[in-house]
Amino acid sequence: RFLLVAPGYLLFVQSGTLLAQRFDVATLAARGEPVAIASSVAAFARNPSLGFFSASDTGRVAWLSGQGDQVQLAWVDRAGRRIGSLGEPGPYGQIVLSPDGKRVVAEVADKDNLYDLWLIDVARGLGSRLTSDAANERDPVWSPDSRQLVFATSAGGDQDLLRRGLEGPEPAAPLPDGSGRTAG
Repeated sequence: RFLLVAPGYLLFVQSGTLLAQRFDVATLAARGEPVAIASSVAAFARNPSLGFFSASDTGRVAWLSGQGDQVQLAWVDRAGRRIGSLGEPGPYGQIVLSPDGKRVVAEVADKDNLYDLWLIDVARGLGSRLTSDAANERDPVWSPDSRQLVFATSAGGDQDLLRRGLEGPEPAAPLPDGSGRTAG
């Protein structure tokens, strides 16, 4: 994963180090040698070049430190002080807090490094599995009322979007009118 940031730099992770390298957008060519910005940058276990970092238009860069596949979800206050933890340590990918603040949906890698979605109750800290296909279920997005999720699945061979209600036993289903279906 490469991220182009002003004024003409590429950011990327290599061997756990976040690097910046000049990039000429007119010629689409890297210039000079990369410069290290941070070490011990966390990345996906399945693809270490996909580091957890981001940059703003103001030049600020944020990254997640750490290595390994066991992550402890933690609550922090506005000053960055840890004030608690959530659930058990695990091989988490993306996590998304519900709009009402009562639940977290998390991508959790299985033994084959495929991601399933788990729902974690914030008050109790307990998780329950939402998906279990032999495919990747990723990129969860909450509905504004915290009652539904939309997520990507590779179960059909491509990346399709499914919607799942969380208030009853209804299974995940494609979006109405074929929205979110991969052409092919």
